[in-house]
Amino acid sequence: MVLKSPGIAYREVDATAYPATVDSSIVGIVGFADKGPENKAILITTPEQLVNTFGEPNENLQGQGLLAALEILEVTNRIYFVRAASGSVEASSLIPLGVCPYVTFSSTYSNYFGSTSGSEPLYIKAKLSKSGTVLLDKIFSIPSGNGYATSFEAMQTAFGDGTAKADLVGVARDPGDNTLHIFATVAGPEYLLELSSASALTGGGDLDTTKAVTCFLLSSVAFQSGTGGSGPFTIANLSSASAVSGYGLTLQKGVSYLIQSLYGGLGYNLGRSLRTGEVTGLSVEVDNIVGPYFNIYVNDKGYVNESFRVGFYGDNTFITEVIKESENDTPLNSDFIKGSFEGSAVSATTIVSLESVAQPISDLFNIVPSGIYVENAGYAPSSWKASAIDARFVKLLPGTYPLSGGINGIAEDTDTSGSVIATIIGDKATKSGMYALDDDNLNISMAIIPGFHQAAVQNELITLAETSQNFIAACSPPYGISTAQKAVDWMNGKGTFGDRKAAINSSYVAVYWPHVQIFSTYTQRDIWLDPAIYGVRAMAFTDSTAEPWFAPAGFTRGRLTKPLDTEEILSQGDKDALYENNINPMVKFFPEGITIFGQKTAKRLPSATDRIGVRRLMIYLRKLLLQSTRAYIFEPNDPVTWEAVRTNVEDILRDIASRRGIAESRVICDATVNTPLRVSRREMWCKIILRPVEAAEYIIFEVNLTNNTSSIGA
Repeated sequence: MVLKSPGIAYREVDATAYPATVDSSIVGIVGFADKGPENKAILITTPEQLVNTFGEPNENLQGQGLLAALEILEVTNRIYFVRAASGSVEASSLIPLGVCPYVTFSSTYSNYFGSTSGSEPLYIKAKLSKSGTVLLDKIFSIPSGNGYATSFEAMQTAFGDGTAKADLVGVARDPGDNTLHIFATVAGPEYLLELSSASALTGGGDLDTTKAVTCFLLSSVAFQSGTGGSGPFTIANLSSASAVSGYGLTLQKGVSYLIQSLYGGLGYNLGRSLRTGEVTGLSVEVDNIVGPYFNIYVNDKGYVNESFRVGFYGDNTFITEVIKESENDTPLNSDFIKGSFEGSAVSATTIVSLESVAQPISDLFNIVPSGIYVENAGYAPSSWKASAIDARFVKLLPGTYPLSGGINGIAEDTDTSGSVIATIIGDKATKSGMYALDDDNLNISMAIIPGFHQAAVQNELITLAETSQNFIAACSPPYGISTAQKAVDWMNGKGTFGDRKAAINSSYVAVYWPHVQIFSTYTQRDIWLDPAIYGVRAMAFTDSTAEPWFAPAGFTRGRLTKPLDTEEILSQGDKDALYENNINPMVKFFPEGITIFGQKTAKRLPSATDRIGVRRLMIYLRKLLLQSTRAYIFEPNDPVTWEAVRTNVEDILRDIASRRGIAESRVICDATVNTPLRVSRREMWCKIILRPVEAAEYIIFEVNLTNNTSSIGA
């Protein structure tokens, strides 16, 4: 900063550089589910959220993804669950569109009621019936000449605007003119609205038919007969001598509204749980007594979970603005459903089927139906061609519509050697299946695909762990191997049990055996679980009680309190053979209980990273270094920056050492590693040498006996 004239300047320089913090307990799980987002890593923080999002575990789902997630959420509060899916189908329900009974009056005469001078009183009788049952039979008194500027204001004062839930009729006006609509707020062919008028009442309070009065002329844009009728018709006036009727209609051959579950799956089908008898799945309830709008309620598990006030009128309640057509639309207003228009009468003509003042509904369809035919439940000829229906009076027909037809797709395929495996593995390009975990921003430190023991699935997960260097994977031999020798043969790719033909050899995976048994509250019986689930669970538990570089094994951090039994009871020889071949045994001790008694990775050559604690230390350290030193990118590549980096890294290593992770370390970031050639390539090198703290896996006591003539000494 340079001052051009005498004065005072202030500059703030933030020279703080704190090491980043990394959560080492986040687990990635891939599996199948009955519902929920597909092929996306979804953050789950509670068991309740898991079940609400992806549904309950059940025996129809291959693998044990949901069961694993529930077990691991007991010891950590963050997992990412990926629902693998291919070919799933949304549950759906097709809701017909209907028309409210309404009568439109010509704007030419809309200011005239009573006599032409407007001095006589006006009474309008509205009778609304449903399939012959009268719902409303009421006489409305219309104010005359009392300061009302237009007939619309006078009419609406009497009738209301139909927006209250209790309203059965209302009055509306077209923007920009005085054309009036008297309408019923309910839609469908079973409804009939009859209007008549007079300028006086009888002593009994009914219309005086001798006092008929012309009050409005009916517009000539109603319906044209589809059976060769006489063309557009008009009713000359609204009077007690010549009543006018408005019919409710159902659009039979035109456009319907399709409600679908937001994602595919059986879990959205309305039904009952065989386990509890409770209502499961989704239904949609339409309640259309809300003026030109209607309410849509989304029921989940028998309870109203969401409600939307929508309509076909061009404003922010327009149905497509509120209920989106895709899970990718934003903002996504519903957690359960999406909606779209479905039409069968499609052509390239320009006839507008349902016309809104602000926006033609046909614009929403991306089609223009050649004609929409309606049925009016016998109140008039059986078929009419709609030439102009005001969108304000078009609604979804009321009722409760259960969603059905949801299909999990590949999740029910029993061909575990083909399409199921391909779905679980997913695609690198689209980040589907397990590749949804390939995202540095997720900060996953452990990953598992429980219940899948195919070599293709396991090898792909191990490769992803190695290439990303973000997490350690866990896997196991298939259930039913029955002996330690067969488990060792499987590990070495020499067995006939399962499809593994090559040995597992990587420091980015830990292998566990045998399977363990638990009681499932969802199936209400004992089931065998993949032991890798409890391997990962022990890692997460270790993070919460110690540090990620502590061994997730032994009676302190590897004891399993929930499992009831192990697939096999291991002898000391079994344990020795398994551990020599990099399999971590699940041992049933007496009386200590079931315990993970090993912490090896699958790396075969002796190395520090052949132990889980060291591999997890290196994963943790890598993430810390990357996040803590980003600020130095584009800084001058000189001794000042080198020293800043060295100091920052030493702080990180010193902190880990204080937490018993590193026994000794050294950081070199100077001219000895940043040679002129490296600097000219715009590279800055920092060399770290460290010695991790090793776990004590073998405790050996040497006891020496002496005779009485010998002196033991001090």
